[in-house]
Amino acid sequence: MVSKSLVLLSTLALAGSILVPLAAARRGAPTICFPVRVDESYRFVVDSGASDADGTPARDLLAVTLATLDKESSALARMETLRRACLRLEHADDRSDLMRTLLDTLQQRVLDAEAATDAPDRRARVWFDLGYAHAILTDFGAVPDSTRADHATLVARTTRYLDKALASNPTDAQMHVGAAFAHAKQSAARDVPYFEHLLAAWTSSDRLARLNVEDALRHFDPDLLAQAAEDVTRNLEQALARATKELARSK
Repeated sequence: MVSKSLVLLSTLALAGSILVPLAAARRGAPTICFPVRVDESYRFVVDSGASDADGTPARDLLAVTLATLDKESSALARMETLRRACLRLEHADDRSDLMRTLLDTLQQRVLDAEAATDAPDRRARVWFDLGYAHAILTDFGAVPDSTRADHATLVARTTRYLDKALASNPTDAQMHVGAAFAHAKQSAARDVPYFEHLLAAWTSSDRLARLNVEDALRHFDPDLLAQAAEDVTRNLEQALARATKELARSK
């Protein structure tokens, strides 16, 4: 009988140590370029600058980032923590080893949570952290892999991780924001989940999630914004319907 860990490892598909050389990061990718809106009272332990000007060694910064992810419950705060950390690690001399350590650690947290049958919200958090980190590193072109996977394969992998997170906690509006950012408009196939997740976040009662949806629309689709919230909802529904039709035509 195949063990649960082996099944999970097959799902994760992150074994290996070769960096996948991709083109430059997607221009304007929100996982990298857009600061995530969080509660104003939140204080980040990682500076927002993409440099080591504060003198913190890269490995110490990685350790602090992983500790923050382990204790912080807000998906938006964890998204911004990962974004800031990856911007800093991208400039480190041992960049590839640090990125590998980041993903390996997050992968192990997934395996541990599944093996221990942790509560659904804990499983959702660790799957989400792995998925969002994978999305950022895909945008950077810095995903460790044993095979030279193409971009579509890496995107599909990110999608699987985020889908696993939302399967454990489908009503988490902040995780829907992260899933939308990870699928920011690149093709017909990615427009559908992009609008699906934006719509789920927008129609929630989470104020911060809705503010991040507004930011995404302001950047990508300003024509979908409107004074009345119900008009934005209708616009998103129509955009999703159009994307779904375009995807069907493209197949």
